[in-house]
Amino acid sequence: MKANSTMRKRPAQKRSEDTVHVILEASTQVLDTPREASVTTNHIAERAGVSIGSLYRYFADKQGILTAVVRREAERQENRTSYVIDNWSGHDGDDLIRQVAAVGVHSFHGRRWVRGSLHKHLQEKDRFARELHALRYRISLRLENKLVEHQPNAYRILDDAQRHAMLGGWSGIINAAVKYSPHDFDADALKSQLVNLVNGYVRKSN
Repeated sequence: MKANSTMRKRPAQKRSEDTVHVILEASTQVLDTPREASVTTNHIAERAGVSIGSLYRYFADKQGILTAVVRREAERQENRTSYVIDNWSGHDGDDLIRQVAAVGVHSFHGRRWVRGSLHKHLQEKDRFARELHALRYRISLRLENKLVEHQPNAYRILDDAQRHAMLGGWSGIINAAVKYSPHDFDADALKSQLVNLVNGYVRKSN
């Protein structure tokens, strides 16, 4: 899920990469409002400190920017989650699952309006929803293998159908939280729901 896969022009030099980075960072700032629909590319360019021409050099429209922001955040989350899993060496599987859940809910640095508007954008684009599911599938497989490696008597590797079902539940919890409880999105209760969901699938029954 690469951010530049939807860009009009890919940055070839560091200066260009810096410009794109500034545009995407500015986008997350100006989108942090309940009036996201009123935000224009001019607002984004102004916040980024670049000309509107420079913005359109890389992005065709506001939707292209939103898509790039979503994909960049998804890539960041996958990198953070992989780091957490690969470097975990504890003995309490719940701790690892909770750390993975924390990465999943702490998106966009807690900017709840950004999270909501980009989540809406993502749901309108079926292809991106499939990409996000594929990303979560990779993370789940990595998590399962780590848990089994450390606690083989307590955890199991899911089959394909079970993994898809679990991820469907994960998406349902996240979607409901974004839509109905944006103020409580980072709450421990949400992480606990995700931990309980995962445990319900990956823990071996006694």
